[in-house]
Amino acid sequence: MLLSLSGCHRVSPIVGTWEAPVTVKSFTGTSQLQFDEDGTYRDIVTIVGKNAIAITTTGTWKLEDQSRLTTHVDDMQLQLIGSGAHADAARKLFEKNKAKMIADTNAHPTDVLTWHGNDSYSYVNQMGETRTFRRVK
Repeated sequence: MLLSLSGCHRVSPIVGTWEAPVTVKSFTGTSQLQFDEDGTYRDIVTIVGKNAIAITTTGTWKLEDQSRLTTHVDDMQLQLIGSGAHADAARKLFEKNKAKMIADTNAHPTDVLTWHGNDSYSYVNQMGETRTFRRVK
């Protein structure tokens, strides 16, 4: 007897695009996370201050027990709209600290999620801040 397994594949509830507000040194912006079914993710944090800054983080993810999200950062890229001494200093500072930022993030790879229905979750980050993400539809 043959059993067909087509249609039995369950997609993780984290797969999709999520957004949350972020604040960095009194500047506000958004974090847009895209979790793909293949276990990769992309996080684009956009902040507008003196210049517009976007930091794109890429890597891999795994969700266990529907609440333990483990990520591994493979790379970070800076996009900076603007020029002048502030922009040049920001680029240099980012490149100088990039390896440390990746290592620091990978040192604490697992977050415990609290789900608020199917379209929202929150977690407490390394700095003790609660971040709440909502699904982008």
